[in-house]
Amino acid sequence: MHPICFHIGAKAIYWYGVLGAVAFLAASAHWSLLAQWKGWPPSRGSDLAIWLVLGGLLGARLNYVVANLRYYLNNPSEILRIDHGGLIFYGGVAGGAIMVLILSRRWRVPILELADFTLTGLPLAHAIGRIGCFLNGCCYGTPTSLPWACLLYTSPSPRD
Repeated sequence: MHPICFHIGAKAIYWYGVLGAVAFLAASAHWSLLAQWKGWPPSRGSDLAIWLVLGGLLGARLNYVVANLRYYLNNPSEILRIDHGGLIFYGGVAGGAIMVLILSRRWRVPILELADFTLTGLPLAHAIGRIGCFLNGCCYGTPTSLPWACLLYTSPSPRD
């Protein structure tokens, strides 16, 4: 795989982050349009996206830190360094679900109505994010010689 999208000076910008941002924007746009259709303020969609990203990142990182607690007890300065990797998907789902519960109470929207609203944009965002994960070189499965297999591009970029 080729995880680097481009460079800004010496700083590499990774496909995973680029497509994560695209996923955020796609879900935010979807929820904003859906909010208008439901008669809610259009800002409700972008507000939801921001809070879900926050809850998801906190949950994903917390889950990773707990799973690797011994390392982080010895290296506490690394706990917030998500640029070094370390997010667990189901921790992100749990963090996002907790955030939906909090927003449901804050916005005075029944929990099932907000959960139903939220779930409409998640497959879109998740699919875009998985493309970034694939380009990053993880989550691609086991090697195969089947004709529909993906060829791994291993040539380094000019700055690697």
